[in-house]
Amino acid sequence: MFAPVLEAPESAAELAPLREQLRAIVRQHVQALRFDPDNAAIWHNLGNTLALLGDCAGALTALRNALLLDGARTDTQPRLAGAAVLIAAPVATAMYVATT
Repeated sequence: MFAPVLEAPESAAELAPLREQLRAIVRQHVQALRFDPDNAAIWHNLGNTLALLGDCAGALTALRNALLLDGARTDTQPRLAGAAVLIAAPVATAMYVATT
């Protein structure tokens, strides 16, 4: 059996509750890190959640912390690379536009 396919929200009104749930998850991760700041899994999950919210800089920082704590996390490495690309893309685009 396959998991059901989730439909993407079609409007900002449909997206708002999801964004609020993601913000609540971020708050939970931040609170958990107060008690266990060396937990790479929490940092990894925080990075993923921040990326979903569009906070690429926050995601990059959290994922970098996850790798610093546990360099063997093969699931964190591609996420970190993805966050870095998302941060670099607007800069590269702006540089390209400025030179053309």
